[in-house]
Amino acid sequence: MIEYSYTSSDMICGLGESFDGVSSMMLYDITSQTLFRGKDRNGKWVYGYCAEDGLGGYAIAGVFSWTVVDPDTVSEDTGLRDKRGVKIFEGDILFIGLIGYRGGVDYVVDSDGGGFVACNYLDTHVLRDVADISVVIGNQWDGKRTSE
Repeated sequence: MIEYSYTSSDMICGLGESFDGVSSMMLYDITSQTLFRGKDRNGKWVYGYCAEDGLGGYAIAGVFSWTVVDPDTVSEDTGLRDKRGVKIFEGDILFIGLIGYRGGVDYVVDSDGGGFVACNYLDTHVLRDVADISVVIGNQWDGKRTSE
């Protein structure tokens, strides 16, 4: 049995169907300011607050509704924007211009305990240090955008 501890003024609870078709209870914090995204059953990105059922199921919640999403695609907004003003999410692929002696290279955004990093097979950078010289060119689920 899963037990939740919360005050009703800060949490919303809803009953619905999970990504794998099983009915489940979703509980989410409506006071959270953190934005998340995830892909729904049709492969469409949904944005909002993250709700977890305690059994590995996730939903992205709005004020009055929530959408069940694939748990493998849930990613957090880093709170940073690239040089074009696009929000940067966990799992995004960034093109980062000239860093030191190296020309432009692609990086994937990942969480690192207390913050976010941009990393690839060569090196890792604190995201807040390189966000303003980066461009979001895709994400790890959809790949790179061909228009970039």
